[in-house]
Formats: sequence, structure tokens, C-alpha cells
Amino acid sequence: MALISAVDLARRIVAKIPEYIFPDSRGNWPELRTIIADIGADLGMETHLTHGPTKRKEFLCDVCWINPQTYCMELAVESEMAGNSDVVADFKRLLHAKPPIKLIIFDRGPKYGPMVVVDIEEELRRYRGHVKGEQYFVFDCHGDRDDRKFHCYSWTVPHNESIDVVRLETVEGTPIAYKIGDSGRNEVTQP
Repeated sequence: MALISAVDLARRIVAKIPEYIFPDSRGNWPELRTIIADIGADLGMETHLTHGPTKRKEFLCDVCWINPQTYCMELAVESEMAGNSDVVADFKRLLHAKPPIKLIIFDRGPKYGPMVVVDIEEELRRYRGHVKGEQYFVFDCHGDRDDRKFHCYSWTVPHNESIDVVRLETVEGTPIAYKIGDSGRNEVTQP
């Protein structure tokens, strides 16, 4: 059984969004990475975070959760704010990591986000080293600062090796929308 579901992870991310996020040169990714690392710590995982408050260099992926009892990686995260090809290039790193849960998080918006999802499905079809039960989570968190939505997709590998048919399915209960409230607290809404 998976440590966390796609919708639970998305809801926990939204619940931990700071009072406001100011875009920096890399967008909101430093804050989102920190939130994902904090969620892992809340679940008892040892977390490795790229360029977070600790200013660590990358440890395999942007964020990793390591089970302290088994030393096994439980989650690998890549995040990318640049163009579609950059998102897909970062996603390809996840193909070679072997945790049971792999997350790519990006911000490509309603025009380009669906194209990235199709490109990721193609990469999943091309890859020949799948392990049964691995879960891929794809989160496109787009919108402006006052109207953002997490569009969440997932796919579970049905058997080892190559897969001819891959379809990332929209996660039930998503997209998850949120606004920064006047009081500084997040107001979470669902579709």
C-alpha cells in the first residue's frame, strides 16, 4: 500500500501553502519543494531537499523521502517551471528512480499543461523498465497568484517491463483550487 495518495498529497500541499508566495527567479518551486519535504517529515520520512533552507545540492531529485528504517526511497519529486521540453526532461529522471511514488510538478497552464501530460504519457510508453505497482503523480499547478489550481493525474504501473497503453487519469477530487484569504489563511475549494 502506498504511503500517500495523489489527492492526499495535493491536499496536504495546498494546506501548507504559505500566507503568500512571491514569485522569484524560479517561481514558487523553492516554497513548494519545502512544503513537500515538510509533508515527508510529518510522515516520519528522512527528507532531502534541493536548494531549500539548508541550501543542499541535489540528492538524486529535487525532493526525496527516505524511510529511516529501511533506507528505501519512498518518493522522488522533480519540479520544473520552464518550457514543455524542460518539464519532460526532468520527468525522465523519475523513470530511473525506484521509489514506489514519483511526482512531477510543473506550471504550464491550461494551454500547455495538457500537452505536457500527453508528452509524459509517451515517455512512459517508451520506457521499458517499469516495476509493477509504481505510481506516477503529475501535478500541473497553474493560474495566477490569486487563482491557482492543482490539476492532478496519476497512473499505476500494471506489470513489469514495457507498457503499450498508458493513460494518466485525472485524480478524483481534483483540480484543487485555492486562494490566499484576506486573513492570511488559505481558503481551499474543490470543483
